[in-house]
Amino acid sequence: AALRKSLQQFLAETSAVDWGAELREASRTRRFVKAEYEKKPRSWKACFRAGREACEAARACATGWLAELK
Repeated sequence: AALRKSLQQFLAETSAVDWGAELREASRTRRFVKAEYEKKPRSWKACFRAGREACEAARACATGWLAELK
């Protein structure tokens, strides 16, 4: 049940990653220009940093795994 919930949460959080989001330099780190993106979950930001191809592969894996759990 916990795994199913985690997979569903991951899929929900990463369903709408803005691949064109702008970043700015901020004291040795990079921050999103849009403040709302800074408030996004860690998984959303991780997918953004990993890139579209990696995120889509992770989402496909999670979707398949979730289907097997049902």
